[in-house]
Formats: sequence, structure tokens, C-alpha cells
Amino acid sequence: MRTAPASAQAWLDEERVTWNIGAGWPDPVEYKTALGQAHDILIHLHDVEATTYLGSP
Repeated sequence: MRTAPASAQAWLDEERVTWNIGAGWPDPVEYKTALGQAHDILIHLHDVEATTYLGSP
């Protein structure tokens, strides 16, 4: 992300609301972070799907 164009750098440096999806959802806390300052890499997935429940272990 350090080599991103200036327009992308400006977008990455702006604080935005993010979500923490971990062991519990919904998480009632609203997090704000600038992605470019908080992460070394950003991966964008065009298509995502819900997981399939496999049952108890």
C-alpha cells in the first residue's frame, strides 16, 4: 500500500468506520481506523458467501 497512487493513499489515510467480525456478531462497538495506517496489506474480494454449517465436531 506504500506504493499506491496519491489518490489511493488519500483514501487509505482517511479514518472510516470498520467492523470486527470475530467470535461474536454483532459487535456493538463502532471502530474507526485509517486502513493505510492500521494495515500492511489490503485484500479486496469481489464475491463473498456465507459459510456452510457442517454440524457439531
